[in-house]
Amino acid sequence: GSGGGLGAGRGQRVATRVQLGSLTARGPLEGALAQRVLRRFLGSIRACYERALRASPELEGELTLNLTIDARGSVTGSTVSGSTLGLPVDDCVAGRGRRMAFPAADGTTTVSAPLSFSRAR
Repeated sequence: GSGGGLGAGRGQRVATRVQLGSLTARGPLEGALAQRVLRRFLGSIRACYERALRASPELEGELTLNLTIDARGSVTGSTVSGSTLGLPVDDCVAGRGRRMAFPAADGTTTVSAPLSFSRAR
């Protein structure tokens, strides 16, 4: 985006990194397709982390985004597990997951996507 916020409160934006680990997909939707959709959403997921950094500048960690995707490609369930980042990030990331749209497939697919969040060094 092109917002004019103050980033981490020091008048400069903190460089951050969000990495998608190897995801697991169970069901008819191919893992490679799910991964492609998730990669498109990494920017909005990063925004969840960057917002939390304003309150906790040293925050780093990981979580797993768990999605249930119906045959139409709509997300019917989005939860976070194994998080070391705290509820504000978890809730934000789960909310981003609910907005994702996947290709249609012949049935329900569950996807678990490990994500790690860090400040770039």
